[in-house]
Amino acid sequence: MRAGGLGLAGLTLADLLRFREAAAAETAARPKSFGRAKSIVLLHLYGAPSQLETFDPKPEAPAEVRGELGSIESSLPGCRVCELLPLSAKVMDRTTVIRSMTHPYPVHGVAFALTGIPRIDVAMELAPRDAQHWPFFGSVVEFLAAEKRRGAGSPPPAVPNNVALPFRFSSNRIGEVPRAGPYGAFLGSQFDPLWTEFRGRATAGITKTLRDMTFTDNDPYVGVDDDAHFTLPSGMNLPGDVTLDRLNRRRSLLDQLNDHRRGVAQSLSAAQLSRHQASAAALLESDTLA
Repeated sequence: MRAGGLGLAGLTLADLLRFREAAAAETAARPKSFGRAKSIVLLHLYGAPSQLETFDPKPEAPAEVRGELGSIESSLPGCRVCELLPLSAKVMDRTTVIRSMTHPYPVHGVAFALTGIPRIDVAMELAPRDAQHWPFFGSVVEFLAAEKRRGAGSPPPAVPNNVALPFRFSSNRIGEVPRAGPYGAFLGSQFDPLWTEFRGRATAGITKTLRDMTFTDNDPYVGVDDDAHFTLPSGMNLPGDVTLDRLNRRRSLLDQLNDHRRGVAQSLSAAQLSRHQASAAALLESDTLA
C-alpha cells in the first residue's frame, strides 16, 4: 500500500481502472456474433487417428503392433513421429506430447465430441435416443435457423442447414450398433442431420477383427472409384411421373388442407382430431379397400 493508490506488484489503482476501461471498450467493439462465416464444415475423425500412426509410433515394437507406417526423427530429441507428419516433426520441440491420458469408458466418445455433453458412459453411448443426450452442434444451428425463419415468416432454405456425409452414422460397418452423437436429442428427431447415401465401390480392403471374427472390409474411406458420388436419401427424389409443376400443385393443395384443418381444430378437441386422423390412416392402409 502506498499513498495515492493501491499497489499490487507495481500496479496502481489508476492502472487497474485504465485496464478495465480498455477491456470494456474492446469487449464493446467485438461483434455480437462469432463471425461472418456462412457455412461450416465439421470433419469428424471417428475414433481419431491411432497414436501408433501419429505421435507414439513405437518403432521398436513388433511389426504387427507398430502398423504399416514408418517413423521419423523430430526436432525433439528422442521423440519420433509418423513418417507422414514431416511438418509436425519440425515443431515438436515446442509442443508437449501427453501419453498418459486415459478414461474409464471403452468408447470413442462420439457424443462427447459432437455435442459437448460433460459426461458420457457406455450405456448412453449405445443409446442414441437416451433422453439425457445433448443435441449435435449442427442440430442446434438448424434449430436456431428454423426459429429465425419462423419469426420472419421465411420459407425453408433450398439447401438444408444440417447435412452429413457420407452415410448414416454406424450404418455401414459389420457388427456395428447405433451410437450416440449426431442426433437432434431433446430438440426432436426432425433436427437430426440429413444424411446422404454413398453410391460407389471401395478400391481397397482392410482385414479387420471383431470379437472372434476376422474379415476383409471394403472400406470407402481407403479409396473409391471415379464414379463414386453422394445422393439424397431414398424417398427424397421426385418419382419419374411427378414434375415440379405437379409438386407445386400438391403443395398448394396441402396448404389449403392445413388451413382447413386449423379451422376444424377450433371446433374439435386435439384428441378427437387425432382419432379422426388415426381412422383415416387405417382406412388408407386397409387391404380390404385396396
